[in-house]
Amino acid sequence: MGTLVALALLAADPSRVDEDAGNRFEHGVHIAIAAGGGVAFGSVGAHLELLVDHFAAFIGTGVDLHNSQPWTVAGGIRFFSGRGEGFLLSLNAARFTSTASTARPFNPYEFITYDYRYYSATLGYRIRVPPGLFMEFGAGVGWLRDLKHGNGTGDGFYAYDRRSVIPDADLAVGFEF
Repeated sequence: MGTLVALALLAADPSRVDEDAGNRFEHGVHIAIAAGGGVAFGSVGAHLELLVDHFAAFIGTGVDLHNSQPWTVAGGIRFFSGRGEGFLLSLNAARFTSTASTARPFNPYEFITYDYRYYSATLGYRIRVPPGLFMEFGAGVGWLRDLKHGNGTGDGFYAYDRRSVIPDADLAVGFEF
């Protein structure tokens, strides 16, 4: 009977529970949901991460503030100095594409396609606050390809293919499961 009481007290030890809770992110595969801004979030949006050890892959969607159009698709990979926390290097990509009709009464087959592609790399830091909440911030540089094409011949139609270097900032909050 004394042995059972001792085992029950050992199992109920609060320091042991806290130790187990702190280590739950040390092993295995985890999922995180984050909301924020930057190319990793399609300008402003949310993404879902799959974390394994010091590595994460993510996919998400957002609103592209460059052209004020939803929905941008974003994705990328991240490398952490710790297990899903600490210093991070994030390689990001996002794309928005849209086709708009330029139909006039005399030619209903004209259209314009807009295609925005963003690629960036950011260096930052992720802080985890138990039981799974995290905050992250980072800064980096990116590349934007702004392409407009179509089959329009009417007034005001012109095609272009612009490329430019852009700054990228990463600011987000999320929760890891």
